[in-house]
Amino acid sequence: MFEALVVIGLFVALVLAGGRSTRPIQSPTVRLSDYADLPCPWCRAATNEHDDYCVSCGQAFGTSKQMSTRSRPSPSDW
Repeated sequence: MFEALVVIGLFVALVLAGGRSTRPIQSPTVRLSDYADLPCPWCRAATNEHDDYCVSCGQAFGTSKQMSTRSRPSPSDW
């Protein structure tokens, strides 16, 4: 009986100590600032948020955006 009380007491102490931890919770995700734009996933070139295609390699961004060869920019436009 005494052992059961000790185990319950230790469990309660651990739960209370864990709830009062002074360490901040670290987020597993990386936070990006508001002005940071992601690079092109194909060539890793810098992009802007409103780009429809990569100015470096010409790949279209987004899942529903399909670009034909005709609508891609020519190298002289870069």
